[in-house]
Amino acid sequence: MAPQTLLVPVIATLVALACLSLLAKIIGVYKDAYREQWTADGEPQWFWGFFLRWLFTTPEWARRDSRVKRLLWGFRCLYVLFLFLTVLHVISTMVSAMR
Repeated sequence: MAPQTLLVPVIATLVALACLSLLAKIIGVYKDAYREQWTADGEPQWFWGFFLRWLFTTPEWARRDSRVKRLLWGFRCLYVLFLFLTVLHVISTMVSAMR
């Protein structure tokens, strides 16, 4: 495999790690700064539940906090970039396999 074909998957991996890091930061803010809401939600433990829920919706507590809103939009943008890079890699792999 040529080095240039590894560039897109490596960048996609770094973007995915940054995306998960932002999500962990958002969960940390949620747990620490919004303890009442965290307790009312039953102290959720499922990381991927946050991922899916916050990818499409903004919780009420996050709408009031501009820092969390910026983190959520950064998370969403990085996730879209990750999807784009993944599709780009799959398409380029398929095209190179056809040659």
